[in-house]
Amino acid sequence: MIIKYIKIDKNFIETLSHKIYTLKMNEKKFIIMIFIIGFFSFSVFSSSGKIFNQKLTDYEKNVLNSGDLLIRKTNYSRNICLEPVSPAAEKICTEYKKLKPKYLAEVIQIRKISDNPDLPQKLLETLYNINNYSNIVYYSEYNDSYGKLYNSAEIKETIHYSDRDEINAVINMDPFGDFSENIKIWTAQNEILYIANNSQKLKYHDFFTVIGKEKFKISVLLLKDDENWILYGIGGINAPLLPFVTDRIRLSFNNRIKTFCNYIYKQF
Repeated sequence: MIIKYIKIDKNFIETLSHKIYTLKMNEKKFIIMIFIIGFFSFSVFSSSGKIFNQKLTDYEKNVLNSGDLLIRKTNYSRNICLEPVSPAAEKICTEYKKLKPKYLAEVIQIRKISDNPDLPQKLLETLYNINNYSNIVYYSEYNDSYGKLYNSAEIKETIHYSDRDEINAVINMDPFGDFSENIKIWTAQNEILYIANNSQKLKYHDFFTVIGKEKFKISVLLLKDDENWILYGIGGINAPLLPFVTDRIRLSFNNRIKTFCNYIYKQF
């Protein structure tokens, strides 16, 4: 647990104690209850304070504290809220800074370890089960319709290295058709890192290139922080900002990243 020290004037403490002492019993109980609630609400996020930087707003902190899914429409790498607190987190920060994305989104959730003791094992099972990615349902806000995020996902090769596994797969996704994807998975004590990267160009209906090779990344990071698991997802594309359709592309991309990460998180 990270303890944040706050300097408080001694006279203030003595004055506050005297005022509480002079209150009626019911009033004392009420004030003490409010203090306890406030303290624990503060400390839930304090334990994760080192992992995120000041780019995270108070509203976003409250969303994370509640256990809800936080979706950040980050847009550019300079707005990433993750701090390089571990080798895996540092790799995320470096990879996406190097990517120089024009479209970027973060998807974050905090889970209590006491409620999810086997979360790392279940996360790994889900990440390795790439063939099941074809079951991910995607909602298009622009078209107001449901479809598949990936029409198909097939593993072609798995290579085991001393520090990671690499999986080469073929993904079929509208409107790009088939394309090759390289997936790297690192595991360490209480830490998992998944990075998927397109290993060939993506073409719009096989007509013209819209995303260059290794310009489309999706990542999932698991970190342990005191009594919590931190699930951190991020996706980015380095592609041109096209006049008149940039907002539509950004909406579609953000929804795709949200859909993928939400699918992964819901499997455990």
